[in-house]
Amino acid sequence: FTLSQPVKKTKVQLIGVTALSISCKLEEVALRSLENFSLATGSLYTSDELEDMEKEMAKAVRWKLRCPTPCFWVEPLVDLWVDYRKSLHLSDLDFNEENCDFKEKLLTILYSVMDSTMMDIEAIQFRPWQLVTSFMLLGLCYLHG
Repeated sequence: FTLSQPVKKTKVQLIGVTALSISCKLEEVALRSLENFSLATGSLYTSDELEDMEKEMAKAVRWKLRCPTPCFWVEPLVDLWVDYRKSLHLSDLDFNEENCDFKEKLLTILYSVMDSTMMDIEAIQFRPWQLVTSFMLLGLCYLHG
């Protein structure tokens, strides 16, 4: 949002609190009212001002808001894992840059497990990142025996 238009210093807190409000609506189960966010600013902004900023921010991103699903988390978490292993300077063949098979194999396992698991209604009780990290552990155990 801040890249699409100049922002006054007096509006930075409003933008931050509004972004937090929007992200809570996408991620949290129990929604907080705009009045709660207004109180977090020390009543510097009213709930109407927060609502107006929400609309303005949603328009700025062309309403391209989506709830993060497990698919959203797969590649970033796999990339974090690969980077972590590289930072440890481990000499596993699986983690060398020349061998891209590891990442592809892990992604294939993750997407396969997700396809079969996400059809179970019980999976909805877990956060998407929790499911993906669990699936990653399963995939890593499978790949490394």
